[in-house]
Amino acid sequence: MRHFVFMFILVLTGFYSYGNHPDLAQDSVRLPKVFLLGEYEVQMDQQSLVHSTNLLKACDDDIELAYAKWISMVKEIEAYAKKIEFDINGVKVWLNVFYSSNGKIAHIGYHLKPNSRNISKAEFAAFLRSFVNNYTFPHTYDKPFSHYGSAGFPTFAFEGSRPDTSSAGKGQQ
Repeated sequence: MRHFVFMFILVLTGFYSYGNHPDLAQDSVRLPKVFLLGEYEVQMDQQSLVHSTNLLKACDDDIELAYAKWISMVKEIEAYAKKIEFDINGVKVWLNVFYSSNGKIAHIGYHLKPNSRNISKAEFAAFLRSFVNNYTFPHTYDKPFSHYGSAGFPTFAFEGSRPDTSSAGKGQQ
């Protein structure tokens, strides 16, 4: 009888430990619209499979077009910050953006660079959530796509006027 009770307790402890394991518990958590890179790794890996096409491929391998589209979004982030009077000057960040095929941002992961100005992560995440809810990327593709890049504010990147002649972009500027 003791042996049976001991085995029963051992099995219950195993089930309890299995249910409380952080990596296993994370599997059932949905990826937030905005998240800090390094968190939600399981969900981010799943999104990377869904959004396996990168921005360059979505722009028919036209690197100048892909760069122009990326910079246009970075400039839109900056313009939105000015519009709502949220100071992002001095912020330097890595961004991993998952786009729906229609150009809407499905998820955006960020990580502040070590040389970035100090900014509240909670406030920056709230700003990005607001931006994502009010923005559509100026490019469409027949399936979801993604881009991993960096941004620094203010933006001083070269932005030439280049028409979108890609078949995927359907001529959108």
